[in-house]
Amino acid sequence: MGIEYVIAKSNLKVNRQKSLLSIIAIMLTTVLFTSVGIICIKNYVEQKNMIEHLYGKNHGRISELRREDIDFIQKQAQLGEYAFVGKSIVDKNYISIEYKDPMLQKLNLIDIDLIEGKVPEAENEIMLDKEAIELLGYSPKIGEHIKLDYIIEDKHCETEFILVGITQARENFKLKGIYFAGVSLTFLENHVKKEDLRFTAYIRFNEKLSITEINAKFSQIIENINVDKKYLRVNEFYLNTKVVEPSSALFVIVIILIIFTCAFLIIYNIFNISVIHNIKAYGKIIAIGGNKRQMKKIVFFEGSILSAIAIPIGVAIAYVINFIIINRLISKNPIEFSGYYLMVILMSVAISYITVFISILKPMKIASRISPIEAIRHNGKYKTKKRKKYYKQLTVFRLMLINIFSHKKRTVLTLMSMCFSSILILIASAFMNSVKPEDIAYKSVGADFIIKLHNYTEEESKTVIKLNQLQLNNPLDKSLIQHIQSIDGIKNVKIQKKVRAKLGEDSLFDSVSCIPQEEFDHLLGKAPVHDKNILLIGEDANVFYSFSDGQVLNVVIYDGNRKLEEQFIVHIIEENGLFVSEDIMSKLIETNINFNISMNIDRKKYEDINRELRSLVDKNDNLYIISYFDTLEVVKKALHTKSVLMYGLAIVVTIIGFINYINTMSASILARKKEIGILQAVGLSNRQLNNLVELESLFYIIITIFTGLTIGNVSGYIICNKANDLMGGLTYSYPYIQSCLFVALMLIGHIVVMKIIKINLFKDSLVNRIRFSE
Repeated sequence: MGIEYVIAKSNLKVNRQKSLLSIIAIMLTTVLFTSVGIICIKNYVEQKNMIEHLYGKNHGRISELRREDIDFIQKQAQLGEYAFVGKSIVDKNYISIEYKDPMLQKLNLIDIDLIEGKVPEAENEIMLDKEAIELLGYSPKIGEHIKLDYIIEDKHCETEFILVGITQARENFKLKGIYFAGVSLTFLENHVKKEDLRFTAYIRFNEKLSITEINAKFSQIIENINVDKKYLRVNEFYLNTKVVEPSSALFVIVIILIIFTCAFLIIYNIFNISVIHNIKAYGKIIAIGGNKRQMKKIVFFEGSILSAIAIPIGVAIAYVINFIIINRLISKNPIEFSGYYLMVILMSVAISYITVFISILKPMKIASRISPIEAIRHNGKYKTKKRKKYYKQLTVFRLMLINIFSHKKRTVLTLMSMCFSSILILIASAFMNSVKPEDIAYKSVGADFIIKLHNYTEEESKTVIKLNQLQLNNPLDKSLIQHIQSIDGIKNVKIQKKVRAKLGEDSLFDSVSCIPQEEFDHLLGKAPVHDKNILLIGEDANVFYSFSDGQVLNVVIYDGNRKLEEQFIVHIIEENGLFVSEDIMSKLIETNINFNISMNIDRKKYEDINRELRSLVDKNDNLYIISYFDTLEVVKKALHTKSVLMYGLAIVVTIIGFINYINTMSASILARKKEIGILQAVGLSNRQLNNLVELESLFYIIITIFTGLTIGNVSGYIICNKANDLMGGLTYSYPYIQSCLFVALMLIGHIVVMKIIKINLFKDSLVNRIRFSE
């Protein structure tokens, strides 16, 4: 190492306080950069894994394919085959028998939840959900012989299979009493007529293709094999994992800029004060032959040495916080270390080092421009063109003002970092204080309890009952409604009705809400029209249909086993959903189309009502209950995690700002030790000196508190109102407790810092203070 490195190392040893504060600032900066990166990647990985588990790593699927269609597609893309074979009913539970191509698992096109064994290959081999095996009365172990009664094309059959694979049933299907069995291709071909064989192909193209190119590929395939486009389902959920949402990217960028700004202000200020403090030493080096490049290298090496110490410590602390503390205390989904997180750590190290380097650029430039003559004459203050202001009478307050404003740059930088952190923490406080979990939960549910139909589908399906078929024997009948209304404490019982419908020839099946005429007229927002069939479609829902306002649409309505074809005039509205008038629908529909029953309750009687309602629902597999109170608990847990992260960020940023204040105060006292000694020699008492130091500290503290309580709270009010307009669930509430805590902690910090500074100041005798030399 050269002489520059040796001098830099020596400077850091001499100025231990500056070195320690710099290490803490860089360390906290690294902690924040790394933590933000880990949390963002964790959310992305969790969402990606969940989507891949639910929807698979395929780009889409095409149904109703013949064997020759499969062969044609296989030449252009990777695919795995699926086919429905038959069903088995066991104690009211439904076992769907299916053929799943081994390539589905091999290529991860869909997650078949295989926990042990393999996919069937021989005709007498079977793969079953673990719960279905137990339901059939067998042990879930590979090699078990299982006798299964089943129905294929309305024919009852019985076969003894050998268990070769065990799968895990998914919770949503377990609740519905639906399980899955997998058989081999040989079994499928031997038990289903060739002309009746229809496959679903799960397809994946080259991963480098864009979403637009993938959609074009699918369009070309269905055109070539002459399949109706309604049988194509593009896996948009999986495709969207390849794209970063602009709102998410903007949020991360804003957080990084906040951390960078705070870090820049403190590191720059520390090094700026250090360079000014060492001007005479740098001047002597230049006088004996040092050049500008060497001066820059000295400051650069100081920053590099401090970074080499602080950044690894910051990464280690971030690792402990995120992988140990959050894993064990906060997160339900533990973080597993992977290549993603290694990449985040490396990027955090790079960004932290770049932050330090940018922060020391100006101090490096200052150090390189020092001339020996200026350095020898330097007294810690820069000359200005403004005329000095003299006082006839010098008071402690005026002495404080002289010192504060003789170092305007240092004062401004310190105030900027402290005020910025105070604004940030009070914005976070206002936001978290204004988020009302009760409002979010009630907005999500819309009532205290909702009992709704369950275990049905709107699509064509051989495995799950369709909505219109369920409504033939609708469990939400008059007797159930009367029973609910008779329960003590229940009030405001409302019934929502829905019908299964197909909107246009090429559209998907959907459910349409039937609402009272008065509510329908309000949504329509025009002069009431009672003699025409009008279909209201929300703007969000119309994204999938692309209907135009005023379009005449052929709608197929499913009323039990009946199929009705009616024409409706489309009107696009802001409210999300599909709506028709209850009066119009009542003239067409004969079956009971009740879809859910919502109600509010006397909350003092919650326990009894909750028990009674759940006992009603438990008696019927086609009913499901949604509770405001359960939703509230989920919302509170989610908000708790968010508040910990948000307050954590704000508190660390505040600590960084406070370090700047400590550095400024200690540097100010250290640089003026000789001056203070001379003032005491000519009559400045210890009490006046004590007041002088207190006033200088209070100058920063009071301005920081004032800025936080004014700009911080006003900004919090504006942000909360804007957020409420965008997503709702916020009612601005002034953060009284947080504001009082903020003021109290600032004053406590002031007292502690003053205590330490005074101990260091008064431990030297008056003679030693006068003899003090920089």
